[in-house]
Amino acid sequence: QRADLSISKDNPHWKAVKRLLNNIDRCLVIVDTLGSFSRGFDPNSDKDMREIMSELKEIRDMGHAVLVLHHTQKYASVDDRLPAELKYRGSGVVKADADGLFYVQREGNTYLLQAGKLRFMGSPIVKITLLEGGAKVETQTPESKEEREAKKLLDLMEIGQEYTRKEIVEIASLKLGFGRQKVDALLKTLEGLGLITIKKTSKGKFVIYRVETKAEDINDDDLQF
Repeated sequence: QRADLSISKDNPHWKAVKRLLNNIDRCLVIVDTLGSFSRGFDPNSDKDMREIMSELKEIRDMGHAVLVLHHTQKYASVDDRLPAELKYRGSGVVKADADGLFYVQREGNTYLLQAGKLRFMGSPIVKITLLEGGAKVETQTPESKEEREAKKLLDLMEIGQEYTRKEIVEIASLKLGFGRQKVDALLKTLEGLGLITIKKTSKGKFVIYRVETKAEDINDDDLQF
């Protein structure tokens, strides 16, 4: 019975599960939840959790995919200061031994899966929206520090307003403490994101617009500072 099953190298029921998995084709193994199948172990003990994770990795090495559901810390869903990789309960061995770790948060009929660790990929946020008859899956890549700083610069620019490069540098220096070289790099980032247009005038000066206008007629050679 499930009440007698614990993920332990000494548990007879778990040994039977491993023998079964070792004699069948690859499959998806779902552990729901880690706490339910680690009775008698201390979730805060590195030694105990290392034994459990070692057993699960043995299943993985047989060729099976192993999905482990685990509980979050009590206030994880409301504490934005806590990064995704630290929102689970117990020992850090869980993160160290897992190939991937996601924190799942629900917002209405939408579920956000934020990567706390991905050994073989980047660090996307997976957004799953449940719809009638199916689901919509989207991925989002967290913004880099450069992108966040670039958007702070963008917030200082009004749509429809024309700026010279000198004006942007002065505004950014006063409001954000950014230097000229940093502003130049951030402007190029904003242009790459399609959020501003940079155009060289007939007098050889640069004018910058927060995008509402198209930039098809701009020559890339004219956009070097």
